[in-house]
Amino acid sequence: MLINLSNHPHLNWSDSHFKLASTLYENVESIPFPHIEPEFSSEDLEEIVHCYLNKILDLAKPIDAKDFTVHIQGESVFVFKLVNLFKQLNIVCIASTSKRDVIDLGTEKVVKFKFIRFREY
Repeated sequence: MLINLSNHPHLNWSDSHFKLASTLYENVESIPFPHIEPEFSSEDLEEIVHCYLNKILDLAKPIDAKDFTVHIQGESVFVFKLVNLFKQLNIVCIASTSKRDVIDLGTEKVVKFKFIRFREY
């Protein structure tokens, strides 16, 4: 099982992104990434991190830790803290990598991302 914790639900992933996830993992579940305010204190952030740790562990409860992976991308400090907790529990965490194509239109830029692969933290 792949548990996707990001701002991009797996049902909105590109065909190549979803196809690779479906090939590597029996099923994919998405959990919306929390909104992290820049004003949050370290204590506020720790509380949210532990809330999401428990949420993901509850979702994966019937599954052995070696049989699920967490795909996590978002606010960097939250991700860092949560990935470290998962690594202490020997739970694999991955991120998506992509190529970034930028078209400069003068007054604005159009950015397109092309999924390439998953990378382990």
